[in-house]
Amino acid sequence: MPFSANGMYAPVARGVLKRTKKYNAWIEKNQPLLEQALLPAKEFPISLKVVVMGGRGFNSATKNDIDNLKKPLCDLLVRAKIVPDDEKQYISRVEISYLPSPTSKCEPLTYISYEEPEPEIIEWTAPYFWEKE
Repeated sequence: MPFSANGMYAPVARGVLKRTKKYNAWIEKNQPLLEQALLPAKEFPISLKVVVMGGRGFNSATKNDIDNLKKPLCDLLVRAKIVPDDEKQYISRVEISYLPSPTSKCEPLTYISYEEPEPEIIEWTAPYFWEKE
């Protein structure tokens, strides 16, 4: 089930936020699944692609903002050691798509994939200074 950034933190004192129990439970439940499904990235920055298929609690009848899924999913990638951090040098793009479910009785599904950049090959085309043209 996708997790919304709106439920990640709760105030515990003036100006102090703490991770919610629901968010910690979501991380603990999904971290092993992600570790099994994805290998750690080797080339950075990656382009992250997420497809969410709606279901119970996450469908067209509920008010879920799709952009609120980015931060929890990026944090989950870090916790699962797929990327070292969720800074822009490691994740350059996050694309999230929503597919409506044919029924609201099933659990929502989330598919996560990423693309690594192609290694850059630089060819030296100018003559060396010691070579005569």
